[in-house]
Amino acid sequence: MPPISFPYRASVIRRSLWVNAAFVALGLLYFVVARPLKWHFVDVAMLLGLVFYAARALYDVVRLMRPMPAIVMSDDGLRDPALGDALIPWNAIKEIRVGRMRGLGQLFLIADSQRLSASPGGPTLRFANWVRGARAGQQGADFVLPMSPTVALEAGTDDLIAAIRARPLSAALEISDAGATPAGT
Repeated sequence: MPPISFPYRASVIRRSLWVNAAFVALGLLYFVVARPLKWHFVDVAMLLGLVFYAARALYDVVRLMRPMPAIVMSDDGLRDPALGDALIPWNAIKEIRVGRMRGLGQLFLIADSQRLSASPGGPTLRFANWVRGARAGQQGADFVLPMSPTVALEAGTDDLIAAIRARPLSAALEISDAGATPAGT
């Protein structure tokens, strides 16, 4: 079965580009108006912020010119940039939970840490999972992995769940709607 990919929503990337460009403009305006003769901490912080937001704006331009898939699902597993470059195999995923925040869906993967070839996510996510395991007395048992929010994707929660169910190795996965809101609210 060919891989299924879900791209980022272009409007989200454009909005990020506008925000980053606005911060770059404000930083340039600061240096044009203030013209610091002697550099203070604020000036160094502004310069670092200017470089950071200029790099983010450039990255957004590249993402608009060369769209990349956000989530790729293949027969081997799935990749999500929000979780790093590691492939998460289907046999490592125990459960998929649908969470809701302000009416928008987001998928959370409950993965067996012993079956993952690499630890997905950055240091903050690994630390959060370690703390959660330590508090439950089960260090390193499962990882809770938040996938890219569906508000940033060209697909909704139902589309992602349908694509997951279409994969042969994912048939045994339990998918629960943990954050369901009562009808009419």
